[in-house]
Amino acid sequence: MGRTLAAAGKSGNTRRLARTILRRALGQAERRGYVARNVVALTDAPAVKVDERPVLTPEQARQLFDALHDDRLLPLYVVAIHTGLRQGEVLALRWSDVDLGAGTVTVTGTLDRRIRQRTDPKTDKSRRTVPLTPQAMEALQVHQVRQNLEGTQGSDDLVFTSARGTALYDSNIRKHWHRVSSNLGLAPMPWHNLRHSAATIMLAQGVPIEVVSRVFGHGSIRITADIYGHVSPETNRQAADAMAKALR
Repeated sequence: MGRTLAAAGKSGNTRRLARTILRRALGQAERRGYVARNVVALTDAPAVKVDERPVLTPEQARQLFDALHDDRLLPLYVVAIHTGLRQGEVLALRWSDVDLGAGTVTVTGTLDRRIRQRTDPKTDKSRRTVPLTPQAMEALQVHQVRQNLEGTQGSDDLVFTSARGTALYDSNIRKHWHRVSSNLGLAPMPWHNLRHSAATIMLAQGVPIEVVSRVFGHGSIRITADIYGHVSPETNRQAADAMAKALR
């Protein structure tokens, strides 16, 4: 089965998921006596190829914020990088999802770029409450005042809108990001890599991977480990330093 999916060009993650579903189904069949043995459990899981993704360093992120200091989309970038929300989740945020008193945002939907509509989160774990950093809270507070003065909040209560008060879509953001990143001389990367940048910075600062997994709304910690386990050598060093300190 793995070879068939591989021949069809399916990714390692897709093949791993297909194997997991089949293994569980056959496991249940085995327990009920429908099959003599769960043969899938005897096979090795497909290898997941981890691609190196260009990401922003903390210094580059600060340079990005400085370059956007008078841009109305600065708060969008601040929230995206400080929280690691997916692009669709950021663009679908409503003010009713923002609790500046508690310092959180709650993901209640995503802006589907294919149908250009706000839809429910794909999974229960995608529907989550994420803490805001002080910088993100300040950016949202300033943005709220500016949006009220502009009158661009619109009828949908969206946090981030165009200058006309309409929803922003990936095509708008892609053009803006390409121009800004080019002006800063950053390595070419899709906007989605800002999410990867957030994860890399969190892990490098010693945030446990299970916490990153919850904040990012991943279905399991294995997904987080498969994607980001290789990008945090600093975390590995911290583990070694901790053991040395404990056992000296």
